[in-house]
Amino acid sequence: MADQMLGAKAANVVIVAIAANPLYYTTGYLQAFDRQERLTGVRNWHYLTGSLSQLRKVWASYGIAVQVLPGGQMIGHNDLVFAIDAAGHIRAEINSDPGAGTASSKSSFAGEFTQAAKQAMARAGSTS
Repeated sequence: MADQMLGAKAANVVIVAIAANPLYYTTGYLQAFDRQERLTGVRNWHYLTGSLSQLRKVWASYGIAVQVLPGGQMIGHNDLVFAIDAAGHIRAEINSDPGAGTASSKSSFAGEFTQAAKQAMARAGSTS
């Protein structure tokens, strides 16, 4: 949704998700998730994964708290979004749970994300 909201500016944005599941983080699992969520057609969408030790380092670096919830069926993690410019500077951080996945919560979160991406591009353009 955010990719669509960005319009032509989406060509200047790479959306990177970090695998936040210590049980299911392999490429095959992430590809299945992409298909399930209909993300395969979003050309600028990428998933970051690696070994569990590599992921733990990334989680720690970005303040991502991941835990296997009781029963082992669900994974708990905080929802963070960072707008990072081409030079690697964090321009914005959104610490917001997009909610239960309703159309309005998805739209609201996509709007926040889109605005942060646009502001990051504007700030990067004015300071680069």
